[in-house]
Amino acid sequence: DFFEPRFRETALKSVQRRNREPYEALMIRKDGTTFPAIIQGTTLEMNGRTVRVSTCRDITDLKQKDDEFQAIFETSTVGIFLMRDDRIIERANQAVARILGYDSPRDLIGRDIGIIHPDEESYKSFGEFYTGALLRGEMLQFDYQFMKRNGDLVWVNLSGNAVDRSQPADIKKGVVWCIDDISRRKTAEEELIRLSRTDSLTGILNRGFFLERAGWEFSVHRRYGRPLALMMLDIDHFKDVNDTFGHAVGDLALRFLTDLCGEIIRDTDLFGRLGGEEFGLLLQETDLDLAWAIAERIRGELEDRTRAHGHIPPMTISIGLIAVGEESLEEALKRADDRLYAAKKGGRNRTCR
Repeated sequence: DFFEPRFRETALKSVQRRNREPYEALMIRKDGTTFPAIIQGTTLEMNGRTVRVSTCRDITDLKQKDDEFQAIFETSTVGIFLMRDDRIIERANQAVARILGYDSPRDLIGRDIGIIHPDEESYKSFGEFYTGALLRGEMLQFDYQFMKRNGDLVWVNLSGNAVDRSQPADIKKGVVWCIDDISRRKTAEEELIRLSRTDSLTGILNRGFFLERAGWEFSVHRRYGRPLALMMLDIDHFKDVNDTFGHAVGDLALRFLTDLCGEIIRDTDLFGRLGGEEFGLLLQETDLDLAWAIAERIRGELEDRTRAHGHIPPMTISIGLIAVGEESLEEALKRADDRLYAAKKGGRNRTCR
């Protein structure tokens, strides 16, 4: 009679099966009001009689807190999901579904977390990383790329904590993860990095980043002895182009040269604008003879193509070329610049090595 009618059958079956596991039920007070409770019983044999001893715990406050948490959980703009043993998603809110491109959290619940990793390798390494950290009681927070339902990648800020607070933590009890979509921030950061590294007019490396990357390539060259060639390129009489045709045509001419070089050199080669109409080109795994052939092709095609272009005047370039030896980047740049000066002094429109 203490049970709300809907729960009387549950209570009866618990007694009949001698169940010792707790269960929830609505109980009735003397005044007819109800309250949520946790019921747990034990069946005993006493003086030849079978006796059922049960406890009833009022969980009204706990339920209110759970309802409050559920409201926060469901309405949060930050994605929250609970992962249990074997890396299965047990619970997720709508924000997780939205960030990962799913219609509902139900599409994720019960699924292995591998479905949101870009590939098997990242799934494996992610598990190895967070397991060790969480066992040490650390709260993780880092940027990571998950895979959306349609296969696109999304940048998120990811934070996680083990449910069990002992050390080492029992991860089988679960890990709570929070994710926040930071795609716009990442796009802005990448754009800032790109702007800091590239020349705004031509789109190739600017002087600072060219020298930074070249310095790294020089260290690899010195360590492994791989062939490395460096050339300095300078457009002949470029001031006359600007003075005669205007800076707009001069800018077009600079972009024409960089586009041409982009067609000829490899993606692994470093090409940068060092200033004005002067450019640097660092060719990896390239000896002096091959570099000479590349330089001559650039020089010849620039002259031929600009003669037939129509929108920019005919142009030629002078090139200084060296094979990098056991020297610093500064010393190599000085030698290549000396070769460029020799090409200018020798009549321009030529490659000197």
